[in-house]
Amino acid sequence: MALDTDPSMTPSEPQASQDEATQRAVLTDFQTTFLLEAGAGTGKTQMLLQRLLALLRTRHSSLDRIAVITFTDKAATELRTRLRAEIESVLESPLAEAERDALQTALRQLDRSIVTTVHAFCATLLRERAFEAQLDGHFVVLDQAGASALQDDVWQTWLATAFNLDSPDSQLLRQALRAGLTISHLASLRDFLSENRDCLVWLPAPVPSPFPTFCHSVQDAVARLAALRGCCRNTTDKIWEQITLLIDAVPTSYEEEVWERLLIHGLGLQPRKGKKENWQPASALQEARTLLIQVQESYLQARSAWFHNLTVGLAHWMEGYLQAYWVRKQQGCSLDFLDLLVILRDVLKQNHEMRRYFQRKFDFLFVDEVQDTDPLQAEIAFFLAEDQPKAEDWTQVTLRPGKLFLVGDPQQSIYRFRRADIDVYGVVRSIIERQGSVLSLSTNFRMRGALVAWTNETFERILQDPQNPHDDREDQTSYQPLLAARGEEADRKDSTVFLLQYPHYQPDGQYKRETEQGAEAQCVARFVRHIVEQKPLMTHTGQALRYNDIALLFRTNRSLEIFAAALREAQIPYRGVHVRQKTPSLEGEEIRGCIRTLEHPADTTAFVATLRSSLFGFSDEELAQFICAGGKFDYLCGVVPPRLPSADRFHAAFALLRTLHGR
Repeated sequence: MALDTDPSMTPSEPQASQDEATQRAVLTDFQTTFLLEAGAGTGKTQMLLQRLLALLRTRHSSLDRIAVITFTDKAATELRTRLRAEIESVLESPLAEAERDALQTALRQLDRSIVTTVHAFCATLLRERAFEAQLDGHFVVLDQAGASALQDDVWQTWLATAFNLDSPDSQLLRQALRAGLTISHLASLRDFLSENRDCLVWLPAPVPSPFPTFCHSVQDAVARLAALRGCCRNTTDKIWEQITLLIDAVPTSYEEEVWERLLIHGLGLQPRKGKKENWQPASALQEARTLLIQVQESYLQARSAWFHNLTVGLAHWMEGYLQAYWVRKQQGCSLDFLDLLVILRDVLKQNHEMRRYFQRKFDFLFVDEVQDTDPLQAEIAFFLAEDQPKAEDWTQVTLRPGKLFLVGDPQQSIYRFRRADIDVYGVVRSIIERQGSVLSLSTNFRMRGALVAWTNETFERILQDPQNPHDDREDQTSYQPLLAARGEEADRKDSTVFLLQYPHYQPDGQYKRETEQGAEAQCVARFVRHIVEQKPLMTHTGQALRYNDIALLFRTNRSLEIFAAALREAQIPYRGVHVRQKTPSLEGEEIRGCIRTLEHPADTTAFVATLRSSLFGFSDEELAQFICAGGKFDYLCGVVPPRLPSADRFHAAFALLRTLHGR
């Protein structure tokens, strides 16, 4: 049950020993909770798959009592397909009867197994205990597009009544308008609050109004500055000018709206200016500077407090919209992705009986790409992996040994915009360190030695450079170098990787993608001409580079055209190969639908589409007769009503699909 690897890809002995120890632990130790940290190309998903297969082969659990949570639907489908292939491959070899029975059972359970995304996983659990979760068990899950469309519709309706300058919130709205906020700004705030509505309980309270203290301190300072201004002998002095502007700007009354405008538009003070020779006595200049600094500090504090209160007020005002959005979802019996996470988290956290029920439902819980999980997902995973439902907070759970298996790479945590939080990953890691073990894989099977060496050198320099302006030391994990798996020397002086830097143009102050690509293409063309004409590089056989030794790869045909123009301008011979995008044919779509039916027998939509396709040719009338006669769209165990005119065709179609599914 060892991992399959290319025998030619042999890492160094110490690292090979460490990786082999990791593999042994993953495949044999089912009583320890593991976090497997592994970089790109090290086979971490394969390790997850192999541990899952080992559990099935050793009968530690069955597939219907294991949940595997992936980041995307594509990853879930790929993992399910790979698991099927692994099981079928093992079944072709000599096995003990008990092991063969276990794998055959797993194969039958595979289509109904929980190998899915976290949102689909949450939906499955909530439907199972919908009554206790106060939900309609037939709720529909809105995808991102559907949720966005509903939010826009609710927003337009709610805003028409809520944005009323005669309402109880009129003062707040007027302040927002005076601050320059537009409907577009409010829509951005709406989106942010919608995506983080579970965090509104942590919304800070308003602070005391800054105006009484601010008004008195500024007016007192201005009165003294007006007196000090007479000590200046040169009216072009910068401090004299600032005092004059301040006297004109500061209101003499205590009308709040007037002072608001001052806070919003700013003072623009520069208290370090001024020349001593312009002041008599010179100490007057120092006193004026001190007063201006005090005014500036008072202004910044008051401005910060005012905008804080405005933001908090608008967030509370937006709660009306969030409530209207929730009501519309209830009316449509629908939930969005965040609802699934929040409701299940709340159920597990607040209802210990429900938590115990779902804990007993699964023997093992796998989570892939754990570095991209958000705080809610981490809470759900840890509550489900708890030994007994006792903890009030997910960070306090006592994990059931071996139940939780996490796979991730903190260096690939790039989904902060989807609420992924590297700080949460750090908490997860610390819990696993205390209650289990953190393993690692470093051997990379995707890249040759020279490329691995360049990658390590480059990322160590960038990620750990204290001068790097993009390096946030609190959020940035330390770089863990990869190890080449191929048995080739990686310490050649002539590195096979070059990083080309080219000018970035912003014509007329605006970014233009075509101009940027043109600059990139010209840079690449000059480099290609240089390495061929000047011959600083050789091929791996020791020959001088020729133009036909070089390939340029692009994501789109449009990029190819831009680079082709640059190559022609540089008088470089080339041959371009266009990849034409083919429009999917009807036959191809029907075949894909049939394949989905074979992979997912429970997908009624795909099954009906397959029956209606040219592959079987059932009409809508025949399908309606089938349902009205008591038939069920389930080719694995569904019964065909005997008196249907097309019963023979249904029998033949179901039998063929069962046969293909079994293969």
